[in-house]
Amino acid sequence: MMDWISELPRDLIIQILSSLSTKDVTATSVLSKSWRSVWKMVPNIKFDSGYHYKTESHSFSEIVCKSLLSCSSPVLESLYLVNIYESEASDDIELLIGVAFARPVRKLVLELLLDKDYDGELIRILPSVFFSCNNTLEILELSSKLLLLDFPCRVSLKSLKKLRLIDVEFKDDESVCNLLCGCPILEGLVVHRRNSYDSKAFIMAKICNSKYEDDLIRFPSVFSSGNNTLEILELSTMLLDFPCRVGLKSLKKLHLINVKFRDEESVCNLLCGCPILEDLTVDRRGNYDAETFTIAVPSLQRLTIVDTFQGTANGGYVINAPSLKYLNIKGVGFEWFRGLITLGECYEFFLIENATELVEAKIIGVIMDIHVHNEDILASLASVKRLSLDFSPLKIKCPTGITFYQLVSLELNTRKSEWSNLLARMLDNSPKLQILKLINTANDYNNRTLYSFRLVGEWEKRPKCVPECLLFHLVTFQWTNYLWELEEELEVAKYILKNARWLKKATFYTEPEDVETLEEKREMLNELASVVRASNSCHLVFESSSN
Repeated sequence: MMDWISELPRDLIIQILSSLSTKDVTATSVLSKSWRSVWKMVPNIKFDSGYHYKTESHSFSEIVCKSLLSCSSPVLESLYLVNIYESEASDDIELLIGVAFARPVRKLVLELLLDKDYDGELIRILPSVFFSCNNTLEILELSSKLLLLDFPCRVSLKSLKKLRLIDVEFKDDESVCNLLCGCPILEGLVVHRRNSYDSKAFIMAKICNSKYEDDLIRFPSVFSSGNNTLEILELSTMLLDFPCRVGLKSLKKLHLINVKFRDEESVCNLLCGCPILEDLTVDRRGNYDAETFTIAVPSLQRLTIVDTFQGTANGGYVINAPSLKYLNIKGVGFEWFRGLITLGECYEFFLIENATELVEAKIIGVIMDIHVHNEDILASLASVKRLSLDFSPLKIKCPTGITFYQLVSLELNTRKSEWSNLLARMLDNSPKLQILKLINTANDYNNRTLYSFRLVGEWEKRPKCVPECLLFHLVTFQWTNYLWELEEELEVAKYILKNARWLKKATFYTEPEDVETLEEKREMLNELASVVRASNSCHLVFESSSN
């Protein structure tokens, strides 16, 4: 068998070995005389400290260096140095990077971990190899809560296209600038810093005119000049100060995670300087930096806003994106405390303008000031095709005089008061609705409290006028976490079954079987099953939510 493998083309053997761990690859050298040097030509190398155990005579760093110096592949396609603990390599980090750069390598990944009882300072590294010209490195990933990058002069990574920095720290703003300025064809940049700023501490610093913001690394002003290569940019925990418009002419994807802007003008100068931006994610912790967050991007197609708001009621959002197709808004007006959502103070406004191309929208947990209605949001979504709603106020302002002519799929959360009122209005105003999904995310079957909401408003007028969508279009009805004990939920279910003439399938997901309530549950479900359905072809299904 071994002779048969040895007869394979050398390139195929190397390709097979590339799929194995480096430790297993080096072990093939003992198979036979002809295999002694084959492993040296494998272009993909991964050293995992958790897998390459150090010996009494050789440390992990020595094992890595010896193997790399023996490697004869003309170009390393990838080199991974991962799961390295501080105690194993704190004195050898620059040495490892230097050895890696001693030969051409296209992708370098370095991951340094903290020892369990580590309480020391950051490891400052000044890798001089970055300053000499490197024409092969295309992807660089550094991940460590220990590294402090110090670049006193511009690096020279002329071929670098993707840069990912996770949890690393920079010595100063100049180091950030010297790194990024030395990557002339960079296409993708991800920077996630270790520490996130405390929004409450920031507002106090702002009131006291203190230098709190100095703890944040500034994003370099180099991007205020033209950049024609960067397509993906993801930033976390960084100060963005743009006194003039940036020039990110090729940027298509921008993710801003817990960043802080100098002011509203910086927000505008960043977004206005991305003429072909298609995908924007904004994850904020309040509006202390920009009271009114304006997103005016004509090319934008996908927008996600997550805002765990804890501030005053001033300001809000203004969105003007005529090309927008996918909108996801979550948590605006919530405070998060130990993983729980609590009611926060409210924004004054949340305006969505010119959203005529919307295909899908998810609006989850949006709270407005009492004089700002959710109806304003719904009115701007009139052209949407797929809509998911989970509003948070105790009283929901339903759309009046608004028709969702293109809406074919609606998902509505039933965990809030007056949800049935919103459902009634949406059914009336969605003449082409084909798919209706109701879901209750508030109840935990292991320790749950049943929230009973009286069917109010529109449901009191039923069945005076059956909605057009029930008469001609609705084919799928699904209710997740259907609470069979509640009479009001039974009434809604009955109404839809009695009036949906083209319904093909109705599925009800209930809690797992409970011996104590099994008989009562069966009686209630049998009552639902006995309803005379408007559609003769409707298939009624009951399933457990645990499936």
